[in-house]
Amino acid sequence: KSAYTPAYYTKDTSNNLTLVPAVVGKP
Repeated sequence: KSAYTPAYYTKDTSNNLTLVPAVVGKP
């Protein structure tokens, strides 16, 4: 992996916005 993909916001179980890395294979 030479470059990282942009992160995206997702709702966690606590209904809070959390930044998670956009990685292939991860939902």
